[in-house]
Amino acid sequence: MQETHLRCDEEIPKKLKNMDHLYHILSTHATEDDKGAGILLFVNKTEEIIDTEILYPGRLLFAKIRNRTTSQTKNVFSFYGKSHTSKQEIRRILKMIEDKVSDGDLEGILILGDFNFVTSLNDRNSSAFNSVDNSYRHDWEKLQVNLSLIDTFRVTNPKKRLYTYSHTNGTSAARLDRVYLSNDSIGKIVSNKFEYSSESDHRIVILKLAKNVDIGPGQWIFNNTLLKDEIFVNQIQEVINSFNENKHNFPSNRSLWEFLKQNLSCVSIIFNPQIH
Repeated sequence: MQETHLRCDEEIPKKLKNMDHLYHILSTHATEDDKGAGILLFVNKTEEIIDTEILYPGRLLFAKIRNRTTSQTKNVFSFYGKSHTSKQEIRRILKMIEDKVSDGDLEGILILGDFNFVTSLNDRNSSAFNSVDNSYRHDWEKLQVNLSLIDTFRVTNPKKRLYTYSHTNGTSAARLDRVYLSNDSIGKIVSNKFEYSSESDHRIVILKLAKNVDIGPGQWIFNNTLLKDEIFVNQIQEVINSFNENKHNFPSNRSLWEFLKQNLSCVSIIFNPQIH
């Protein structure tokens, strides 16, 4: 929950506090010089809170959580972007995320919230970037690459136009509210939905993830965690070297490829991922 305008825990509405038997309620509040800020993060009590940290008051909250049943760990960043700020401050805030991930060698990353900017023209009904977008988007795209993050909606809907925020002027709309996920969890994305809320001018973003990745018939996606497997990487290098050494000895690419598949086990792993 973003843009709460709350100044302390005592101001959290009773109807939200009454949910504390179901959720851990984590918070970072608005400040005197940033009264429009504030985040409440609700974490189901099926998860154990391992660590929390306010990285930037009212704007950036971190929580490390672990599922009590599966022991699976996630590192969650709740981000509320400033719509009026300097490039220097933007870089400082984004560096806080990158440093936290790097210093803790974190995996299983989720970054979610109201970003107040977009990085794709498909995410504004004007089909044009505004000044806030241009302040953020290049630095955010670098962060995405450095942390191997994917936009969970855009990766499954490359050209679809849906918006989470509509301006009161009735003409401006944008997908400001997003969830980013570690690239190695791409196969777990089941669906994205945006639901209307009578209490906000933003829609609620609902991301559904599968507990496990089904392996079998369907569209194949490379398991990029294999790139951390030294044996696999060495075998891929063998494929490249063998191709360069043998490509002139075969009458066609097909016959060369059959030779490689028969003689290098990593080729079998790539084209039959269910055996790995």
